[in-house]
Amino acid sequence: MKKSAMNRIFGAVNIALQKLCTILCLLKDLLSVLPPKKCY
Repeated sequence: MKKSAMNRIFGAVNIALQKLCTILCLLKDLLSVLPPKKCY
């Protein structure tokens, strides 16, 4: 494999992970804002 291809794949994975973390943080914020229905 060429180095550029590896870099491109690594970059794509990095971006995907960042998006995933952002979505998880947003979900956590939404859940904390919503009133708790019952004890889970």
